[in-house]
Amino acid sequence: MGVFALLVRMGAPVCPMAALTGRPCPGCGLTRATLALLHGHLVEGLRFHPLAPLVSPLIGGFLLYGVVQYVRVGQWPATGGKAAVRVAAAGIALWVLLMVVWVARFYGAFGGPVAV
Repeated sequence: MGVFALLVRMGAPVCPMAALTGRPCPGCGLTRATLALLHGHLVEGLRFHPLAPLVSPLIGGFLLYGVVQYVRVGQWPATGGKAAVRVAAAGIALWVLLMVVWVARFYGAFGGPVAV
């Protein structure tokens, strides 16, 4: 944890794809966008990643739901059945949306690619 914080403080790219290729990955900017949104900076958050207002609450909600279910039932949710299919479908849809926005940003949409 301390090494990670030191890397962030030094300005090193912490995204493996960005570190290897020098190009942003589909999720690059989401952490910075989420932090900006949590501080009430909507425009800045959208500049970092246009899907942050959608993705951040979804991920937070999935994590919170998973923890609550684990505490209540003793197992992680969606490990089988219809719930697993719905979660997988939502994950695939979100992944496709991230990929579409990622490619669109390379063509100048949404302010272009975020700085690595």
